[in-house]
Amino acid sequence: MLAFPRGLFKAYSAFKTGCLLFLSAACLFFLSSCKAVEKVDRTDFMMDTFVTQHWEGKNSQACYEEIKAMLEQGENMLSAYKEGSEILMLSQSSEKNPVKLSPQVFSILEKSKELSLKTGGKFDITIAPLVKLWDVTGKSPTIPKKEEIEKACSLICFDWLVLDKESSTAFFKKEGMGVDLGAVLKGFFAEKSLAVAKRHGVSGYISIGGNMAVAGKKEDGSDFIMGIRNPRGDANDYIGTVDISGLTMATAGDYERSFQYEGRLYHHILDPFTGFPARTDLICATVISSDGLLADFLSTYIFMEGSEGLDKFKNLENAEFMAVDKDLNVYFSKGFKERFHPNSNKKEFNFKA
Repeated sequence: MLAFPRGLFKAYSAFKTGCLLFLSAACLFFLSSCKAVEKVDRTDFMMDTFVTQHWEGKNSQACYEEIKAMLEQGENMLSAYKEGSEILMLSQSSEKNPVKLSPQVFSILEKSKELSLKTGGKFDITIAPLVKLWDVTGKSPTIPKKEEIEKACSLICFDWLVLDKESSTAFFKKEGMGVDLGAVLKGFFAEKSLAVAKRHGVSGYISIGGNMAVAGKKEDGSDFIMGIRNPRGDANDYIGTVDISGLTMATAGDYERSFQYEGRLYHHILDPFTGFPARTDLICATVISSDGLLADFLSTYIFMEGSEGLDKFKNLENAEFMAVDKDLNVYFSKGFKERFHPNSNKKEFNFKA
């Protein structure tokens, strides 16, 4: 659950219109027609990740510029590392020194705290001390000492984040605490970007560190088709395709932000109860929803819960999921299964209901 990790995401490749575009951060690709239309294809580096925008239509440039400005402003407010950000100021707060928050930041924290409560703390937005300790995306990640992990875990408790709605202020009850919004922010801004695209009347997609949002259809009336990467393959290997027009999609997995130590994989999704990367039999989970923050959160939470916990996610009101376990069994909710088209060449996968 990294908010704005200091390390870069791994391999990223993109091809122009008419080709296959893979986004290694979240296992996705984009198939486009070759018909000439007014469009914008841009990739920027913001929020410590690659942000790719592809828009078609007469207002494509205006759409791109508005979204870019929105993301830059969001980073200035929400980065855990940027001087002057509200999240960084919150980490220095106390009961005697609460921080005044903007409506958007307060709303994100409020929703994230509610989700932390619903999961019983398995997802906890105050996990920042543990995330910083592990520094999975740093230059030389290593396994922290036991006493270091225990100290970091003692600073994790979403209930110690006090939010005052009337004054729009917040503070931590204990010194050294911090929030990590990495499991919600990219999805949140993917949804916001989708709203901008609709307002400008353009079609296309945005990927924020791999979190996707798709608007409208291609010029020829066909759908923008997304592919889901093989979590045990390379960046050009996919296990199936899915249509997510008008929706957002988020993926959490063990294969991108991770490191190997003595032959064992240590990924970035940390368990606040153990202080270690979450132990799960899943290797990735993908969620589609009109609610980007929800999709982002659920992909992480489903991954942590493992295959034994999937039944409780099969009848969610506004989200559908797909998950892959270590034996390459692929599980679906009903709505996701209806949208999914498997790659017939991927014989190693066992597609389940």
